[in-house]
Amino acid sequence: MKFGCRSGTLVFAPTEDAMRFATAWDEASRSAPWGSVDQDALGIAMGRAPGVCFQSLDVRYCARPVDNCPNPVIFHDSASENVKKVGRNHRLLRRLWDRLK
Repeated sequence: MKFGCRSGTLVFAPTEDAMRFATAWDEASRSAPWGSVDQDALGIAMGRAPGVCFQSLDVRYCARPVDNCPNPVIFHDSASENVKKVGRNHRLLRRLWDRLK
């Protein structure tokens, strides 16, 4: 089983808790290690915002081609799907190199 979060569609209530979460996400994004993706920082921010409630959206509001959703309201075309990404081992080597400097 693998848990993940999608950052393609987010809805924020106009509350102090939502602002606290958005600030935590901004900070996590700015300090993310080289090669990280936006979902990494999103997951970290969720853990750094205790008391903030999160609710999953129906797949119709954040559908991707792999979802086979028949009637999406928001459809993400996954622009980065065929783009070569930095591999896990490369990221680990880079982090090790950065620590040794």
